[in-house]
Amino acid sequence: MKKFIKTDHFYQRAWERGIHQKQIDDLLKNVKPTKGKKIFLFGKKELKKANIKLDNKSYVVVVAKGKVLLTIIIVENLFQFLKSHRKTIMLF
Repeated sequence: MKKFIKTDHFYQRAWERGIHQKQIDDLLKNVKPTKGKKIFLFGKKELKKANIKLDNKSYVVVVAKGKVLLTIIIVENLFQFLKSHRKTIMLF
C-alpha cells in the first residue's frame, strides 16, 4: 500500500524538474504522512541515494498536506526559502 497520494500538480512539477516516479518513491520511503501541512526537505545525501543529480548547493522540497503530496520544488538558496516559509513546520 502506498503511503502518499500524488496529485496531478505534483506529477507535473516533478516532470518539469526531471524527477521520475522511482526517484520520488526512493526519497519518500522513510517519510510517514502526518496531519496538517508539512514541508519535507531533502539534502545532498538523500538526493544521492535517490539518484537525483543536482548541483551540490541544491535541495529538493516536497510539500504535503496529510497524505496528499501537493508540489515538489528545487531550491538553490535554502536560507531565503526557509526565511519565506518560517511559519510552516519543517521536518529534516
